[in-house]
Amino acid sequence: MFQTATFRLGITDDAQLPPGKIPEFAFCGRSNVGKSSLLNALVGRHSLARISKNPGQTKQLNYYSLGGAEIEDTKIFLVDLPGYGHARVSKATRNEWDNLIGTYLKGRRQLAMVLSLVDGRHGIKENDTAFFEFLENYGVPFVVVLTKIDALKAAERPAMLKKTQDGLKKFAAAFPEVFVTSSDEKMGIEGLRELILQRYESLTGKQR
Repeated sequence: MFQTATFRLGITDDAQLPPGKIPEFAFCGRSNVGKSSLLNALVGRHSLARISKNPGQTKQLNYYSLGGAEIEDTKIFLVDLPGYGHARVSKATRNEWDNLIGTYLKGRRQLAMVLSLVDGRHGIKENDTAFFEFLENYGVPFVVVLTKIDALKAAERPAMLKKTQDGLKKFAAAFPEVFVTSSDEKMGIEGLRELILQRYESLTGKQR
């Protein structure tokens, strides 16, 4: 199913959000955490989502469909959200993004799960924790995905994983498993695909 990924919509206002009951999986995280790289790795393509070294390049909610060539064949939407944190944009633009993201996350019935990306080189930061608290307050289920783990030595990775797991213990909305990934080395990608498909099946009662 992931090989059918197609860009469908760029949303800048909540009034533009697509209707219907198609499950949506939102990708969130600090600016430059590797959301676009992870999305490209999930679908097995290098250029579906635009990658930039400059933070703040995702300026809207980008919808990617899985399931078929036509929009009516869509079974799953992957939604790439603007990053939070240090993106070099104006305060007004940042407020617009925050309002759009907040409205989406608080009230989107189609939202199946949030994949909250954390930079594996640095671990959970203060703004990550604030984001988790936001999701917890609104009962939004989320799973933490450690990105760029290949930047750590193999011997350092278990400690980072445990530290991350410990940081999630107080969040009931957090998925119990932390996914450790590297987009460059394709580490953990198959496990994430399976998570998304299993969640899709459990919500819809349909086979992948």
